[in-house]
Amino acid sequence: MLSLTKATGIVSPPSPAHMSHGEEGHEGHEGHEAHSDSAPLEGAAGEFAYHIAWLRVLEIWFHHAHWTTKGPTYYGDHLLFERIYTEVSELIDPLAEKAVAMCGVKVADTHICSKLMVEMLCAYPSPSRSDEATMIAATGLALVKDYLETLDETYKKIKSSGGMTMGLDDLLMSHANKIEGFVYLLQHRVQKTIG
Repeated sequence: MLSLTKATGIVSPPSPAHMSHGEEGHEGHEGHEAHSDSAPLEGAAGEFAYHIAWLRVLEIWFHHAHWTTKGPTYYGDHLLFERIYTEVSELIDPLAEKAVAMCGVKVADTHICSKLMVEMLCAYPSPSRSDEATMIAATGLALVKDYLETLDETYKKIKSSGGMTMGLDDLLMSHANKIEGFVYLLQHRVQKTIG
């Protein structure tokens, strides 16, 4: 899944099959009895929840990269990362609304989404921990490539199951187009430095 492992030392994130797709465990809090609605989301609902979480991860990671980039390429990277997190942010709401309309509110459960986001974010180095700007850009490139691969797999699953509508097809294709643009920009940024 991760194409820059040797260059960056980044480990691949857990694959969708290894993630719980939203198993939620609620521990009891003072005076509240623990309850569990821990059946994992399956089918399209699980895929939607996973993609909502992925987009939130991209938004958060690139926002932090925007704040913490450094070095002689600082200003250009600062603007590039701002463009990415801003444009990714605009992708989230239409996907979440489509998901809720098609699968119900469970796909937008904060506990499910947060758990997935933590697993994904922790699979990649934090931009603030990188010693140099090219490594931040290379990690960002790995993130968008991994999301694009996951999006492609999801698209194929939903299409083969007969659950693809024309509107959903258009939405997912527009996301792929946007993310492919980020791949191009980030590849150019990384290649400019490492040749």
